[in-house]
Parts: sequence; C-alpha cells; structure tokens
Amino acid sequence: MNGPYAYPGQNLIQHLQNTSKRAETFAGRQYLRIVSDRIFVASNRKVEIGPERVGAVIRIASLLHDIGKADNSYQAQLEFTKSPRKSSFFLHEVPSAVIGDRVSNKLQLGWTESFLLSFSILNHHNAMRSLEEIRSRLGDRRRGWSFDRWNRSLRPLLDSISISDPSEVLKEIRLSEIESYLNRMEGIASDRNKTWTKLYSFILNPLIAGDNLDALDRDHDVQQSASRMKFIQELKEAIGAN
Repeated sequence: MNGPYAYPGQNLIQHLQNTSKRAETFAGRQYLRIVSDRIFVASNRKVEIGPERVGAVIRIASLLHDIGKADNSYQAQLEFTKSPRKSSFFLHEVPSAVIGDRVSNKLQLGWTESFLLSFSILNHHNAMRSLEEIRSRLGDRRRGWSFDRWNRSLRPLLDSISISDPSEVLKEIRLSEIESYLNRMEGIASDRNKTWTKLYSFILNPLIAGDNLDALDRDHDVQQSASRMKFIQELKEAIGAN
C-alpha cells in the first residue's frame, strides 16, 4: 500500500475518506437541522447557516482533519521507524487546521463556516493538547510543514471538495503563518459578542465519532480494553453503524 500514511499500514487518504463517511452517518438530517437552529438562536439570530451548509462543513472538516500528517518529515519518520510506538505525528492538527483554513478561503466560504471548519480540526486532539500547550510546543519545531512529496497523491481527495489545484493549499506552512492563524482563532473564540462559537463542538463531535470508528476498524486485530469496546459499541448503536 502506497503512502502517505495515517498510521503504519493505513493509507492516509483512505482514513480521511472513511472518517468522513462515518461522520456523515453520525450527522443525520435531524442533527444538521438542530445544529443550524442552535447556532441561529445562540447568536441572537445574527448567524444563519442552513443544515446543508452545516453538513458540508462536517464533511470537509472530517476529510481534512489529519491531512497535516502528509508532511514530508512526518512521513519520512514513519518510513524510517516502521513502528507505531516510535512514530509521532505530534501537532499534526495544526497544519491540518491551516490547510482547512486555506481550503475555506479557496472555496470562498463565509467566516462562520471557515471558523467552524478549521477550529474543529484544530481541536480534534483537545483532550490531549490545549491551545496553550500547542503554542508552547511550537517552539520545539525549528521549521514549518511541507507537502510537496505528496501533492499528486492528495489531488483526488482535494478534487472531491472542488480544489482542482492542490499546490496553493498544500504550499509550505511557515511558523509565522501558524502564529497568525492561532491569534485569529483565539480572537474569535474569546470574543464575548461571539459566544455562539463554542458550538463548534457540533462540528467536532461527528468528526471524532468517525475517527474513532475508523480507528477501531484499523485495529480490529489488536486487543482493546473492555471500556473502549463498550464505548465503540455504544457509539455504533447511537449512529446505526455496523
């Protein structure tokens, strides 16, 4: 199986597509309507994003949530170690979020959709890493992220969301761009006049569900803890996934 990889032996593009399918199953028609209504009410009727647009944001966010793993250095490390325990995609959510932001701009999404999309990607490892930790650990990286080795491989994925030329959204991500992006996201999230932005979790939840279910399929031969198996089974039952 050719790279790039999401994990040893698991193709990244396949993982992103599987996660997106699972996320769309989680976010059914009623879910999308509820999210649309909640954002409208929480924003004092100032922010209107219809159910179809909510669904599109969930689909794109889940398709891009791990795309930062295609960074040349991440993939080179994985090829060198061939070991899940020794390989690290640490902070991959940061370049993934910036690519999500670039895609939003390329698709000319409104700032509401753009924020929900990229902020959800940025926070899909929030249980392990806060924004404060992300900032503090960025100093450990002496360079940004590059994807030129995998542009051609990622083209079909990006083409599926109407990005015909991946070169612009996959150009090198410099640390200065990351700093600017984080400042912008924190400014929006902390704005007292935009408290509805906390509802980004409605975009994040289907993404996490899809990611976990695909991870279980990947690790089906690996013994899982009883608590994790119970969680996955309940998740499957909740969304009607087999």
